[in-house]
Amino acid sequence: MSATRIVRRWWILPLVYLVHLLDERIFGDGTAAWATTYGGVDFTNEAWLAVNVASFALLFGAAFATDRRRFPEWVFATLAVHLLLHAFVHVGGTLARPVPFPGVLTSVVLLLPVSLVLLRRAARSLPRARFALGCGVGILTMQPIYDFLLRLLLD
Repeated sequence: MSATRIVRRWWILPLVYLVHLLDERIFGDGTAAWATTYGGVDFTNEAWLAVNVASFALLFGAAFATDRRRFPEWVFATLAVHLLLHAFVHVGGTLARPVPFPGVLTSVVLLLPVSLVLLRRAARSLPRARFALGCGVGILTMQPIYDFLLRLLLD
């Protein structure tokens, strides 16, 4: 039984993210090739896999621990913002380049709706300060995590 009012089935978050990662990998030549061609970074499939295995493990662990009340409930707001921003990157990349960003389909069909529902529930369930904290942490987790992991893998 779920311990939170925000997410009734915590496992939906990692499941949605896993489906999205599969979309990123199999769409066209995959995210690594797209980022190398259109993003101007030298990104290999191995680096993509390492970054995303770590991201998936963190998301899975955070959702599970929050559901079990080992993390505070505002972590669900953090995860929602992170997924929302991740989806925006795919949509923005698709609009900015001549070839769609791999993962854009699941970004629009899965990540955006799930993250928006999750944010709405968090906004209704959490005190304003805790909701703002969760959203702020979600914003902060987006770029620093990717920069840190990419620097480790690419340098």
